[in-house]
Amino acid sequence: MALDQRSTLGKIAIAAAEHSGLVSAVVFLVVVFIGYLTLFAPTLRQISTANRSAALESERTAKEQYLSKLNDLQAAYDKIPVDDIERVRAMIPFTDDLPELLATFEAIGQENDVAVTSVNFTGGLAGKPKAGSDLVPISVSMTLEHADYGRFKLFLEAMEHHLRIFDIVSMSLNPAGAQYALTVRTYVHQSLTK
Repeated sequence: MALDQRSTLGKIAIAAAEHSGLVSAVVFLVVVFIGYLTLFAPTLRQISTANRSAALESERTAKEQYLSKLNDLQAAYDKIPVDDIERVRAMIPFTDDLPELLATFEAIGQENDVAVTSVNFTGGLAGKPKAGSDLVPISVSMTLEHADYGRFKLFLEAMEHHLRIFDIVSMSLNPAGAQYALTVRTYVHQSLTK
């Protein structure tokens, strides 16, 4: 029996000697794998956690700064008198109320003895704001009659002093025929288009 054990051990020794390169490679891979699990993996986890923590801390700081700025803006808004807010809303309304605009032009015309004979609206909710702007333009073309130049000038001054913002884009004058063509631009707030 002892001879059998020696012959089995001998066969194992011979087989190990014949495949020593393979055995060495397997032992090397096992050692590298165990080294990775015990040395490198925990270090890599720590580095990954530290990078994630730094990113989260940076994001938290940015959001705190944004919240602080938002709170400052809200405090500044709360200090604005309500009358001023309403006046700004009248200058640049949050509605595309074309009948109100038409009534405004009619009233200005009647005050200055000028007949508004035709009005054409373009833009408004169908229009697009310019890049970086919160305002959607409404273009208004109108024809005025029965006015001498002095009355037409009073009509323009009344538009200039009106609470709502009107930009004069173009005008065509025919004082001899008492006819005038006027194109103005007014605005509504962009939130209506969303």
